[in-house]
Amino acid sequence: MFKKYDLEFSNLLSGSKTFSGVSKTIQNELIESLSYILSNFIEFEIQETICFLLEVDETTDISCHSQLSIVVQYALCGNIYERFLGFTDVSKSHKAEYIFGVLKDRLKFLDIKNKLVGQTYDGAAVMSGELNGLQAKVKTITPQALFTHCHAHRMNLVLQDTYQTAAPTVNVKKKGKCSSSDSIFPPIVITVSPDNQAIVHNINVYNPDDIVG
Repeated sequence: MFKKYDLEFSNLLSGSKTFSGVSKTIQNELIESLSYILSNFIEFEIQETICFLLEVDETTDISCHSQLSIVVQYALCGNIYERFLGFTDVSKSHKAEYIFGVLKDRLKFLDIKNKLVGQTYDGAAVMSGELNGLQAKVKTITPQALFTHCHAHRMNLVLQDTYQTAAPTVNVKKKGKCSSSDSIFPPIVITVSPDNQAIVHNINVYNPDDIVG
């Protein structure tokens, strides 16, 4: 992947007689090095800003480990940036106190006490709870960090519910004028995710002539 976007790196690998790029150890070391450099770059940019926002979500990976996804947003030189800081394993505990500790450790170089002005999560109580949720824990050290329910998460829930409701829908059509469920939903909608796309394409399409009265 790096060869594709970096000519100098591509030439370096192509001219090497000992490095083939297939070693998982070397690949992991390269990824860790890039992560370190990018993290330092993001930290430097946030040091130059007045404030920043925090987006956090928890998901389960293919190995059934809970991963905390951490994203920051900030404005610099008239531009708005959204940077992904990485995943952190939180399989040990899903409690707000533990997640808060993990988050503080991950953001310890970003001066969250003075610069964090906003936080957004999904609607789970452990994240958005006003009394004992993550948002409440964050406000104990940075009261100005206003909480907003993640709009992208709400939209995702709406789309999922819509597709589940639409699954039993019957598209009554005239013979020859509609050959697939694509006519029900615009392509831009069904490409939101593989799961949603599968639901839409599984909708049965019937022809009135096929119905036996």
